[in-house]
Amino acid sequence: MKKYKKNFYILITGRADYYILEKLFLSLKKRYNIFFIFIYSNGKDKTYFTIKKNLKLISGKIVLEYCYINKNISKSISNIINYINKKSYLINGELIVLGDRFETFAVSVASHLNKKKIIHFSGGEITEGSLDNFFRNSISL
Repeated sequence: MKKYKKNFYILITGRADYYILEKLFLSLKKRYNIFFIFIYSNGKDKTYFTIKKNLKLISGKIVLEYCYINKNISKSISNIINYINKKSYLINGELIVLGDRFETFAVSVASHLNKKKIIHFSGGEITEGSLDNFFRNSISL
């Protein structure tokens, strides 16, 4: 099967993203170049190493990786945006994101500011009093 020159960059922020998007990126892999942006907020625990190993088995291409533990959301968003801005030259295709986590918001904002196309899949359930609604709506608009 012929591969097209289009590149897709898939943001993975945890176990839920990985398993929800797994069929999509296995399907895309057959026709397109796929790369992963792996941003994980729980430190380097067992789940981190399992996901990282699986992503490398799929394509061997994790172009951006950022692992941290920080309880301050605004500082984390700022750090992620700064990190993506410094590395934005690596992203030369369309970015696929899922959900409404603040990490997804930060990567989407940085990518948008760097004129990258964003494909956003659902954000989840509406949660009263949660910032998730704000992040989801900001990504999709």
